[in-house]
Amino acid sequence: MSPTTPGADLPDHPDFLWRNPEPKRSYDVVIVGGGGHGLATAHYLAKNHGITNVAVLEKGWLAGGNMARNTTIIRSNYLWDESAGIYEHALKL
Repeated sequence: MSPTTPGADLPDHPDFLWRNPEPKRSYDVVIVGGGGHGLATAHYLAKNHGITNVAVLEKGWLAGGNMARNTTIIRSNYLWDESAGIYEHALKL
């Protein structure tokens, strides 16, 4: 990895990132991908359905992919009239 990549100086699987580094024998749900959608799914399951026996599998670091790179930019299509309805709806969620 490039030295400018966030987390590049960390070992492949640093123990401090785990609540318990030993996996359980089984989980109610296994989510593949610890990006925005995977983490949101885990949060949704816990908050809305009480499902907390969940494993999130990620090859890199949680929320370190596109979520880390793309969520802080201003997009040109935010100003399009066609997009206004989507953004208004999102604000109500």
